[in-house]
Amino acid sequence: MGLQRSAVVQWLLAHPKDFTAIVAEHASDDAIKAWRNRRAPGQVLKAGADSAATRRISSLIYSQAPPSSPASTSSSSIHQAKLDLPKAATQLLDLLELDALAQQLISDLSVHFSSGHCLLFVHNPDRHELELVTPKAWYTGPRNFPLGQGLAGSVANTQTMLNLGPEAIGHDGFNPQLDAEPSTSTQSVLVVPILHKGSLVGVAQVVNRAKTVSMDEATRTYLQSAGIALNNASVFERALKECRALNVLLSLARNIFQDLDSMNKVVKKIISDAATLVDCDQCSLFMLDAESNELVATAFDAMAPESTASDVPKQIRFPKNKGVAGHVATTGEVLIIPNAYDDPRFNSAVDKQTGYHTRNILCMPIYNKTQEIVGVAQLVNKAVGSFTKEDERLFEAFAVFCGLGIQSVQLYEETQKAAYRNKVVLEVLSYHARANNDDTAALLARPVPSDAKWELNTFDHDSVSLETDDTMLASVRMFINLGFVEEFRIPRHALCQWLLSVQKNYRPVTYHNWRHAFSVTQCMYAMLHDRKIKENFTMLERLALIVACLCHDLDHRGTNNAFQQHTKNALSQLYSTSTMEHHHFDQCLMILNQEGNNFLNNISVEDYSTFLRLLKAAILSTDLSLYLASRNQYFDIVVDGSFDFANTEHRRLLQAMLMTAADISAITRPWHVQHQVAEVVYAEFFEQGDAQRELGTNVEPLLDRNKVDELPKMQLGFIDFICMPVYKHLAQHLPSLQPMVDNVSVNRDHWAGLQGRYDGFSSCSLISQSQRERHSTKDQVTQHDLEAQDSATIDQTQACDEAIQTSFHSHHGPVESSISKHQESEQAQVAVLNSSAVSKSRACSIM
Repeated sequence: MGLQRSAVVQWLLAHPKDFTAIVAEHASDDAIKAWRNRRAPGQVLKAGADSAATRRISSLIYSQAPPSSPASTSSSSIHQAKLDLPKAATQLLDLLELDALAQQLISDLSVHFSSGHCLLFVHNPDRHELELVTPKAWYTGPRNFPLGQGLAGSVANTQTMLNLGPEAIGHDGFNPQLDAEPSTSTQSVLVVPILHKGSLVGVAQVVNRAKTVSMDEATRTYLQSAGIALNNASVFERALKECRALNVLLSLARNIFQDLDSMNKVVKKIISDAATLVDCDQCSLFMLDAESNELVATAFDAMAPESTASDVPKQIRFPKNKGVAGHVATTGEVLIIPNAYDDPRFNSAVDKQTGYHTRNILCMPIYNKTQEIVGVAQLVNKAVGSFTKEDERLFEAFAVFCGLGIQSVQLYEETQKAAYRNKVVLEVLSYHARANNDDTAALLARPVPSDAKWELNTFDHDSVSLETDDTMLASVRMFINLGFVEEFRIPRHALCQWLLSVQKNYRPVTYHNWRHAFSVTQCMYAMLHDRKIKENFTMLERLALIVACLCHDLDHRGTNNAFQQHTKNALSQLYSTSTMEHHHFDQCLMILNQEGNNFLNNISVEDYSTFLRLLKAAILSTDLSLYLASRNQYFDIVVDGSFDFANTEHRRLLQAMLMTAADISAITRPWHVQHQVAEVVYAEFFEQGDAQRELGTNVEPLLDRNKVDELPKMQLGFIDFICMPVYKHLAQHLPSLQPMVDNVSVNRDHWAGLQGRYDGFSSCSLISQSQRERHSTKDQVTQHDLEAQDSATIDQTQACDEAIQTSFHSHHGPVESSISKHQESEQAQVAVLNSSAVSKSRACSIM
């Protein structure tokens, strides 16, 4: 296939100096004039900025047009013209563009010395070279050569003019390739250093002059002006290069965030911009494949056309420690190699594989934000000469953007994969964590007894005596009696399936399990019968309190918030405060979102929004640290009689106090129930203490099983500091709750009587040893799975608050909720606490 026009245009735009040289050498005057006449003039700057110099500089910075050159001087006019040196010197000082200045200098010297064969070399101090600025067709020598080579190189070293006749060819510094005109014999050579403040900036060489050289004052003044002009042009060119480099960097910074969906697009953009930035032929970007320990290039040629979506990019793979790129990837060293094939580290196999010939190389590592090498960028074949320290400096800044672009795309791809994985996990969890249809049908088929059967509306209720299936029916009865089913048109099937799903998502931990949730809910049910509450709380507020009680400890792990923070559990990375309470609310939303579980589909969007807000506030208020921080506000307005049900903040405080009262209501139960539950609570505390001891951390007395004989003392402290204040103030505010205060007082007396006489847990208060061993075996398996899955929780539970906002507007569809991977093993763990196990040990079951 022939060379494509688009590829030629792209190459010419990437190499403006070569383009200028080609036009200068091969284009006729008529062709250049016709081209310039056809080219529409472009508006470069804003209106008003009409300075020709300003427009010219702007066009150079943004590479909008190749620099114009002075009109060429024909050979016949060279010998006839006479140069006005003072005027010519002034004109030189007006030129800033190096190519235009070089053309003018050559034209002036050709006229002044009557020679059609003039060359101008500029000094490159970084490379210690002379560089030919405007190549001529008759010149066959190299464009760059070191100082000291040829007559021009000799003058550059000595900074002394050489004026030679035919004897020039015998001069020690004469180099036929550099100093001779091929078409004729060399009759004379004039080589003049061009200085600026004593430093070399260029060398002018005139071959076969027709006039005698006269270094008069006017000529010396002209050459001094030429030195100033060349220095200014060099400074200007460096400034232009810096501006263009900054434009490329800014362009890359913009573009890398526009193509986050494709690594190939970002890599293609990086290698294209890199080649433009340092004016080289090609750029390769080798990504480090950590699994295979190889370097992989998926896009190699900066000039290759954009691949289509169906194209599979070509890959080049080789070991990480092989070749120049391998050396850089291994050591992190930046390499500038002037001659690739002279370097033993160069891997010529890549050239053989691609058919490309590498001359020189600039190779640099690409780092991510943790300063780990993620790839290697390799620039090859500098357009003019070899790579310099200036190229290294520019590309080093560029490499920062490369690393940023690569890491951004990798992060995006990982996020996308995580989103897909999460979607699959949600589908699996929704299937396994939802109650099955058979269980729902069985619950629906059973009649719902009245609340009198189980004394649900009293504070002396004994939930220990209830079977697990009875707790389901009792929960349905509470919804019916509180008027929720009728008021919110709750489908019976959805309510039963939701209740069974909630029960299924409680872990079989020692205390914070479904039994505890039901006991808390029954206490709230009894408190909601208070006349003031019924008259002043809306139905939504009462519904939110009941649902919050049922869900307030979902997926509890048997350890407190401090333990999550200390062990750096994934949940603690989501929430720095109220860690478990936030997670309980997340789980509540997840269950409500499952198919067939949303029993509130028949209420309005506004009501649903209010319900979720109330539900979240109620669940979070079960954090005892929040209770301690806010209880005095409630106590004060109760004591001074300023509580106002019309005040939203007062209502919020009362609802929070009711949640705390229900959560710790085991202390208000009859003594035989309270005694058993207290020992179960401390059994769970001691399990956490054992875990802390294994971690090598201090164990608080409350969690230390070696201090079990102090349980009565600790219970008295719990009653006096936590329990009694809230119950006394609630009873003062709502007199119907006075029985709770009375029961707490009775239980306090019992605990006080046990001080000094308590010698351990009673046998009936705990699950039997055989059951405990069976639980332990099953827990070991499921807990291992759960811990492994907890590490992914942070990736899957970020959007809790966003989920609430979404569900406000679309509750008739799925409620957006955040789910944790640890729920994948919920079924195995919940199976431990089955109806038969609870039935066999009702008397000592966990509340």
